[in-house]
Amino acid sequence: MIQVRCFSSIDESVVERGINAVFSGLKREKLIDIKYSISTCPDSDTDSLTGFITTYSALVIYEE
Repeated sequence: MIQVRCFSSIDESVVERGINAVFSGLKREKLIDIKYSISTCPDSDTDSLTGFITTYSALVIYEE
């Protein structure tokens, strides 16, 4: 059966750890694809240094 796991965070390392957790119990041949994206939007917090928030997302598609 095809399964998906979705990870999203403003901290890239959180997404990486989530993907690595999936890989730790998955045989390489069971991995179908990983879709990765980065999105940026204005930060409504006026104290922000950059004025933007970056969100990292990944969708892991695999066979169970």
